[in-house]
Amino acid sequence: MDRLEKVIELSLRGLVRTKDRMLYTKLARLHRRKGGLTWHLIRGNARKDSVVRASQYVGVVSVHPVNGETLSHSPTAQDFERFVNKNFVLLRVPSAWRCIGSWHDQKSGEHHLDISEICFSYEQAANLGRKHKQKSIYLLHEDRSVQIK
Repeated sequence: MDRLEKVIELSLRGLVRTKDRMLYTKLARLHRRKGGLTWHLIRGNARKDSVVRASQYVGVVSVHPVNGETLSHSPTAQDFERFVNKNFVLLRVPSAWRCIGSWHDQKSGEHHLDISEICFSYEQAANLGRKHKQKSIYLLHEDRSVQIK
C-alpha cells in the first residue's frame, strides 16, 4: 500500500483529516476576492497550473452535483475544510483532474461549493456534463460559462 492509499484509508476511518488550515484560509480569501475558484488538492490553483495554462481548451464541469453545497454567505475556512473532508475520496481520483469549485451567484447572492473536473476538449467536457445532468461548462481561460449543445 503506497502512502496515498494509506492516507485515504485512514481518512475514511476518520483518523486523519486534511489539516492545512492555511490552505482553507487561502481558499476562503481567494473566493472572496475573485468570486470563485477552481483548486486541485495537489496542483493548487488551476488557473496557475502549467498544464492548464498551456492547453488551448479548458472546460470545467461539476461532476457530483449531489455533493455540492449552497451557502448564504461567502465560504469560510471552516466551510472549505468541512467540504474537503466530506468529499476527500471524490476529490482524490488519480485519473481525473478533480477540483474544489466555488462561485458566487450575483443574482441570488448564494455561494456554491462543488466537485469539478477539468477537461481538455469540448467533447470531453460536454459528455461529462451530460452524464452529470449539467447545462453548462465553465471555460477557465475565458472566465465564462457556455451552454452544452
